Amino acid sequence: MAEKNVFAMLVEQFGEPQNARRLAPDEAARYRGRVPEALITFWVEHGWGSYRDGYFWICDPVLFDPLVRTIFAGDPEMRPEDISMVAYTGEGEAALMWHRKKVRHDGIPP
Repeated sequence: MAEKNVFAMLVEQFGEPQNARRLAPDEAARYRGRVPEALITFWVEHGWGSYRDGYFWICDPVLFDPLVRTIFAGDPEMRPEDISMVAYTGEGEAALMWHRKKVRHDGIPP
């Protein structure tokens, strides 16, 4: 059985996001390497916006880069440029994605 895309399940369960702003396909390159391709596709097809009357928001990570830089400045393990905030709740919880750049593992080409 095929695994169901979590973003497709979000739309199936809650519908299209409210107050949505879709990512233009020509803007997608800006986010490649920062977030999974499935999330970029979701942004192009459905956009950034809110669910459940503003309780949950899927957001443009670029808007929150200054906050991420402030929070993770000087952290020895988590570099701000490797982290993207992709969602948040009305209670102040954030969903962050970590995308470490230039990581090399033995036996796996970069």
